[in-house]
Amino acid sequence: MKPYLGKRVLYLLKNLSWIIKKVVKHMYESDYKIELEKHIFSISGEIMRKYVRRVAKDTKAQEIDIKLIAYFYQCALSSSLVEWVATDMKTDPKLVTRRLGKLMDGNILESLKRSEKLEKLTQSLEIE
Repeated sequence: MKPYLGKRVLYLLKNLSWIIKKVVKHMYESDYKIELEKHIFSISGEIMRKYVRRVAKDTKAQEIDIKLIAYFYQCALSSSLVEWVATDMKTDPKLVTRRLGKLMDGNILESLKRSEKLEKLTQSLEIE
């Protein structure tokens, strides 16, 4: 690789975060806003379903409660991400994520444990 090209690649990698933010912000302010929000909601759901399932494996939580808990956190995560985009992504997401992680640590497991003691839900809920 030529030295000039190598410097350009390094510059691009260092500024990729900034570029991605610009692209996402542009999408948010365009006709693609709804698609972006749906995509964020979908990805947030995947993340939360996997996480809650992993925490739930050592519990006897009811399946519907596992889904409810994952859905609740999916909504919280996706709303936070959309709001972060809407406010120009100025806040450091790592800082916020770490702080929230410390504040909320153990809440999902506690909710799953409560599920074990609740009566079975007889009505079906549509959550996906």
